[in-house]
Amino acid sequence: MKTNKQITRISTQGVEKITDQLAIESEFELYVNGNQEYSFLCSPENIKYLVIGYIFVHKKIKSAKNITSFHIKNNKIFVDLISSSTATKPNNHEITFTIAQILKAMDELNQKGQIFHATGCAHIAGLLNEHDIICHFEDISRHNAIYKTLGYAIQHNIPLWSCALLLSCRITSSVIDMIAETPLNVLCSQSAVSSLAVEKSIKTGKSVLGFIRHNRMSLYTGNHRIIYN
Repeated sequence: MKTNKQITRISTQGVEKITDQLAIESEFELYVNGNQEYSFLCSPENIKYLVIGYIFVHKKIKSAKNITSFHIKNNKIFVDLISSSTATKPNNHEITFTIAQILKAMDELNQKGQIFHATGCAHIAGLLNEHDIICHFEDISRHNAIYKTLGYAIQHNIPLWSCALLLSCRITSSVIDMIAETPLNVLCSQSAVSSLAVEKSIKTGKSVLGFIRHNRMSLYTGNHRIIYN
């Protein structure tokens, strides 16, 4: 979401009053089973996906069926959960992607960043399956953009093992920590990858690609999932 604001623009050509577009930032407090859990500073849309992604990453749910109620009032989010009675089955599935698929998808993702293109103040994340980008979300926080993307997958029963996570942001160790114990194994970014992210992706068996732009990319780990010959 965006809003307009009158600002003063200063340059070597002079000073002028203009209308600028700003990304909207809001604060939401999350309550889980009546207890305050977390405060989100986020873009105020797709809040349910944001919350589902957050509670999934933090191992509070295994599927959307664990959520018994969800409502928002005065920027407070109230979620009631039940514990899962079924054990998680080991994931033995694998997925591969071609270089052409990844380049095409990253180019498409960049074109979808409406808030970023208008304000320069948002990150974008999306999920690529073997055919297309199946969802994408923007947020002022890269972590929140990822939470929203994962939340969409959980809500719609999309198997994460069959997808690649597409990112506009840097892949740092905190991003790897978010997806370390999820079935999502392929991370692709148009930006840089940190050294600790590479170390953690090796330990957790993830495939990580960065600097995906201008018909090239850097493959750091998990080469067996990328077809480049």
